[in-house]
Amino acid sequence: MSNQNVIAAEAQYRQALSLVSGARSQFFPQITANVSSTRSQNALTAEVSGATTGTGTNQATTPAQTRTSDRVSLSAAWELDVWGRIRRTVESDKAAAIASEGDLANALLSAQAMLVQSYLQLRATDTDLDLYEHSIVSYARALTITQNRYDAGVAQRTDVTQAQGQLESARAAAFDLAVTRHTLEHAIAVLIGRPPSELTIARTNTLPDVPETPALVPATLLERRPDIAAAERRAAAANAQIGVARAAYFPDLSLTGTGCYESNEFSTLFRVPNRFWSLGPNLAQTIFDAGAIHAQVKQNIAAYDFNVATIGKPSSRPSRTLKTTSRLSSCSRRSPKPR
Repeated sequence: MSNQNVIAAEAQYRQALSLVSGARSQFFPQITANVSSTRSQNALTAEVSGATTGTGTNQATTPAQTRTSDRVSLSAAWELDVWGRIRRTVESDKAAAIASEGDLANALLSAQAMLVQSYLQLRATDTDLDLYEHSIVSYARALTITQNRYDAGVAQRTDVTQAQGQLESARAAAFDLAVTRHTLEHAIAVLIGRPPSELTIARTNTLPDVPETPALVPATLLERRPDIAAAERRAAAANAQIGVARAAYFPDLSLTGTGCYESNEFSTLFRVPNRFWSLGPNLAQTIFDAGAIHAQVKQNIAAYDFNVATIGKPSSRPSRTLKTTSRLSSCSRRSPKPR
C-alpha cells in the first residue's frame, strides 16, 4: 500500500507504541554511570617573608598548584509511584495507542473502500461505454437512411440535421466516458501502489456481483467502526490525564543512591579509602504555584468532556473496538469515567 494517508497513520501508530514503552520505563530505576578526569589549577598565592622596612614588606610568591581528580561513579534514582501519576500516564498512552490503531484501521478501510468504489465505477463506465458504442452504430445507420431519404426528396433537411446531432452527441458522450475510464484506471493504479502506465484493465460488459446488505443490522455494529473505537479510546486517554494532573497536588517521593571512587591518582582510584556512597529518600512538594495545578486539572477535565461529546454518552459495558490484532491486547478498554 503506497497510500500516504495509510503510511502516515502507520507512523503515528508506531510513535504511540513508543510513547507507551517510554511511559512504562518510569516504573523502574534510572541508573547512570559517570567517568571523569579533571585537572585544575589555583591562582598564584603570596607568602610574607623577611622583615618590614620603611618601603614596605618583602614578599615571595609560590607557583600555582595543579591538581588532578579522577572520578568513577554510579547513580540510581527511582520515583515511587505513590499517587498513581506514572500508572495513569501509562494508561493514557495505552488508550492513545489503541486510538492510533483505530486511525490506522480507518485509513486502511477508507483506502480499500475507495478502491472498491473506483473499480465498480470503472465497470459501470465499461457498460455505459459499450451501450454508447452500439448507439453510435445505430445513429450512424439512421443518419445514412435519413440522408438517402433527403436525397430522394421524401425527407426534410431538419431530419438530417437532427440525425447528425444525435450521432455527434453520442460520440461526445462516448469520448467523455473513455476519459472517465482512464481516470478511474489511473486511480486504481495509485491505490494499489503501481505506476498508472503499468496497469491496464481489460474492458468487460458485465457488472460484478455486489454482496447483499441485510435490511436490519444490530446497533452494536457501530462499536466495530474504527473511527468510533478511536474516539472512545481518546476519551479514555483524556480521562487518565485528569489523574495525572491531580497527582501533582501531592508530593513526589523518590529514592536516590550514589556510589563513587575519587582519587588524585588513577592507580589508587579503586582503593577503599577513596570510596564513598550515599542513599536516601527525596520528598518534593510544590508550596505555591498561583493555581497552575488547578488550572491544569480543569483543562484536562474540559478535554475529557470534549472527547466524550464527540462520541456521545459512554457505554457502561466493555467496548468491542477493533478486530485487528493489537500489541496492546492487555490494555483495559473499560468506558472512561471522570476521576
